[in-house]
Amino acid sequence: MASPVLWSQLNRLISAGDYRRAHPQLERLQALLYHDVEHSQRVTELAFALAKRRGLSDADALFVAQVAMLHDWDPSRTVGTPPQVAETLKLLEGDWNGVRSLVGGGTVSILKTRFGWSELQYRQALAMIQRTDFPYEGRAVEAFARRLSEIKGDRQRAFALVEGAILSEYADKASWYVGSYRKAKRAVCGLANEINALSREPKSLGACIVDLAPQRFMREIGQAANFAGDHRLAAELRLTALVAQMLARQGLSSLADRQRILSPLQRLRLWGNAWRVGRWVRRNAGRTAR
Repeated sequence: MASPVLWSQLNRLISAGDYRRAHPQLERLQALLYHDVEHSQRVTELAFALAKRRGLSDADALFVAQVAMLHDWDPSRTVGTPPQVAETLKLLEGDWNGVRSLVGGGTVSILKTRFGWSELQYRQALAMIQRTDFPYEGRAVEAFARRLSEIKGDRQRAFALVEGAILSEYADKASWYVGSYRKAKRAVCGLANEINALSREPKSLGACIVDLAPQRFMREIGQAANFAGDHRLAAELRLTALVAQMLARQGLSSLADRQRILSPLQRLRLWGNAWRVGRWVRRNAGRTAR
């Protein structure tokens, strides 16, 4: 899945070393992490590929990749726990406002000087990353609405709504599962490990995996119900017609148009991994996953 050409551009903005350091991990935990540097790399590459597949311009596709690159930026989090969207946004805001740079420890804004973002792109990026908060319901939807309202221009606001939804629902959720079965299985173990790390009553890893119901999670990626909050916000912000036009230009019938958003190979791998992971979970229910 690696894209050397894409990363040659992105690593001019943030070096590979700085990028790894923004995703803390211990060597002994590498096999049991979900939100590690590889996850962010895979999300970035998939977001870029989906943008190009939908016909976005080179500039817009690269912007989507840049946002995806930063969506889990939370270097101070405890190793083995998931990044927090609120912390990521706080760090981006601190960089933009000259409080503390994303890298290097200074006060010069990386987003302004290296990424070259405008105020509009900065606001769109904040909104798109806000959309990756999980679960996307209640306060998460309200927070996304507030971020969208800070963007000037209906068309620009509609872009952030559409791209934020696709980044969150497809690139972020599916990145581990449109590759090999080995990677998909590793991701399930890693996510269970991170959830257990935050739990007041940790379970065996095997029991936690059963509770995750990973097969159902994979099969539900991109389902219409997952975009209910986006449709409501589009209506409240009077963006419904603009969003529909934007999707139509990309050849999509809706945000839930998995047949066109994902490639045939990506869909095949997603469904195949869902079936194989489901079978593995059933065979190992109650045991510690290995």
